[in-house]
Amino acid sequence: MKIKHFLAVAMLFLASFAFAQTTKINPATMLKPGGNSTFLLTDGSGNVLFANAATLLTGGTGISISGNTVTNSAPDQTVSFAGGGGITGTYPSFTVDAELVGLAGLSGTGFPAMTGAGAFTNRSLAIGTDASGLTGTWTNPAGTAGNPTLAIETGALAWKRAVRVATTANITLSANQTIDGVATSTGDRVLVKNQTTASANGIYITASGAWTRAGDADAASEFDGQAVFVREGTANGDAVFALTNDGAVTVGTTSLVYERLDQTLTAGDGTGDDRTITLSRGGGTVTLAEGSGIALTRSGQTITIASSASAPTVTIQRYEEVLGSNGTTVTVSGFTPLTTDTMVFVDGVHMDWGAGEDITVSGSVITFSQTILAGQKVLVKKITVN
Repeated sequence: MKIKHFLAVAMLFLASFAFAQTTKINPATMLKPGGNSTFLLTDGSGNVLFANAATLLTGGTGISISGNTVTNSAPDQTVSFAGGGGITGTYPSFTVDAELVGLAGLSGTGFPAMTGAGAFTNRSLAIGTDASGLTGTWTNPAGTAGNPTLAIETGALAWKRAVRVATTANITLSANQTIDGVATSTGDRVLVKNQTTASANGIYITASGAWTRAGDADAASEFDGQAVFVREGTANGDAVFALTNDGAVTVGTTSLVYERLDQTLTAGDGTGDDRTITLSRGGGTVTLAEGSGIALTRSGQTITIASSASAPTVTIQRYEEVLGSNGTTVTVSGFTPLTTDTMVFVDGVHMDWGAGEDITVSGSVITFSQTILAGQKVLVKKITVN
């Protein structure tokens, strides 16, 4: 009976020990923030011991541990890019993009331009060849002394933004009004060119009150060679006007004169038998002279050119046909050919007279610049104009 009781107690103890060995410890219960967490562990030799959580953690360089507090005591790391040499300094392991390394390797001045993967070069701005008549000048094209600037010139004429309408008479430079058949709206650009006080002429911006000169035509330097296109208007629509002033302009003092560039030339009635015509713009004259067989008649500004009663007649006095003989000359036997009244043809093709041309003449002998083959027909015609 005692032996049975001992065996029962021993088996119960072993069962309890086995149960304890398989029990799992919850880390969230043992490692508690703000506390001094302790849990069981083995040392690898079968010994079981209690350990504090803080003693199980070891800080690396720049890391310290005190209880449940972990502190980074390392200073901030500095990373530097060296031109052409990549990266210098102490830093953790990381990868730098090839484009960034390429940019760091640039030297000199200008604008960076990518020419390939991770490859860069310096560029600067330049002006190409242009047949439009525009010329330009770059200032600071590499951008080393501020922003690059480009000055564009149009040659003899400095074109301004188009205006909506141009005046035909003196106006009041205030409020919206009808000019050359066009009702203006606030903000329109208007070419004022007919003021009684010519120094008030110029390009203006309309307003409900007083008008102001346009921003691109309100300084002395902006009047030199000024030209502008007119978009609308009964008399001036689609016209171009240019300022005719020479020399410096003092805004508000210098009289400004605008002249229309696209105006059609008109002629007066003309005078004399040869009808000398005086043009109304640009000065000068054009003379139409009556020649042989030409008659000029005039009615108002219309001059009619017609054949006269003595229209010229053309008479072929003589002609002679000569066959070629593999030579460069032919002799005319019936008359003496002259450059002023004789025409020469070879197989129907007209020959030109003179040195360096097709033929020359000496007496009755015509010399050709090329060989006249046997059988080719040379036709010589003597012509008189009456």
